[in-house]
Amino acid sequence: MSTALKVGFAGVLIAASAGMPCVLQRQARLELRARQDAFEQQASRLSLLVEENGRLSNRVAQAKASPALTADQLRELLRLRNEKHWLAEQTNLLERLAEQQGAREDEGTRRERARLAQVGASLGISAEATDRFFDRVKQQQDVFVQKFEEMQKSMAGSPEEKQRQIQAAVQEEINKLAIETLGDKGPALVQKMVERN
Repeated sequence: MSTALKVGFAGVLIAASAGMPCVLQRQARLELRARQDAFEQQASRLSLLVEENGRLSNRVAQAKASPALTADQLRELLRLRNEKHWLAEQTNLLERLAEQQGAREDEGTRRERARLAQVGASLGISAEATDRFFDRVKQQQDVFVQKFEEMQKSMAGSPEEKQRQIQAAVQEEINKLAIETLGDKGPALVQKMVERN
């Protein structure tokens, strides 16, 4: 395998390694947003059901002074109460799922940060410096994704040529960030991360 291909492949691996938590986080945000929308719809419906339940409860109170509820009214009241209970359970489930998703995202980010700190330590780079680099890569991830998507649209050539061009661009951008954040040891850290992947 040629050196240029190794460097390009290494760059893609670094970008993927550094960007994976962000991609997972983006997917989790989308999923969480969809769940939140569903939750809001259920909350709205629950609010309507609470109002209806209150109205029916008032009718029950009024009915105590008058003849008993009809069988249909009683069935409707019981149905609405059951539906309210079911919606409350669904709301609790959505809240628990959102908490679990947040915990998974945090764990993935911690693992990636720890790997980077371990490699950095082997090169004499402090954990604080590797944390700054990790944070900087995360901050720039959306910019990188947009930039490389635009670059890919304007590229000509075979898929393999396009991939090599993207890999070289990724490697160049990651190395710039590494030098900016870590100084002369930055490219060595990037190279070690590529070798580990």
